[in-house]
Amino acid sequence: MAVKKILLTGASGRIGRTCFKAMRKTYDFILTDLHKPDEEIGSPHQFFQADLSVPGAAEKLLAESEPDAIVHLAGLHLWH
Repeated sequence: MAVKKILLTGASGRIGRTCFKAMRKTYDFILTDLHKPDEEIGSPHQFFQADLSVPGAAEKLLAESEPDAIVHLAGLHLWH
């Protein structure tokens, strides 16, 4: 099975944005983050604003998006 649709968490972060920009022509992305992206995503990609620390949020997102693979970059940095 070839990976075609990727769920990318932390999509609005520095690494998430870089990953998406580098691979957006190769894969279809389902992007998610606490914050909406600064740039237009464009079809065939989708963005879902979600807090994955809320119980059930990740399960709902997986059920709605049905990805082939997950790249998990979501997290809160603790330095300022």
